[in-house]
Amino acid sequence: MLYFWIGLGSAVGGIMRYLVLMYLPWNSLWALLCVNVLGSFLFGFLVQCMQTEELRLALLVGFLGSFTTFSTFSYEVLMLFLNGRCVLGGLYVLLSLGLSLGAVWGGVLLGPKTL
Repeated sequence: MLYFWIGLGSAVGGIMRYLVLMYLPWNSLWALLCVNVLGSFLFGFLVQCMQTEELRLALLVGFLGSFTTFSTFSYEVLMLFLNGRCVLGGLYVLLSLGLSLGAVWGGVLLGPKTL
């Protein structure tokens, strides 16, 4: 049953992301920034008030996981900084962004032009 709730949250989150990106009047870069900031705020807000494991997984992993993956990243970095692990937090940010950008670039270069 747990997988059902995660899947339902993912479906709703993906649809919501699509709707936000489709209907915001800005170009996709700024609309995506809004999605990531909103998702990060919702993650921080919801993680404080989750009563059950099922609800936590449905909303944080399911809904926000498909609405934005940036919310989890932001929360984990914040926890590192709040726990005094600032060097690790900074390194994690640099590595995550640098390696992810490099991986996307590599995928673009190596991926097929059509499927």
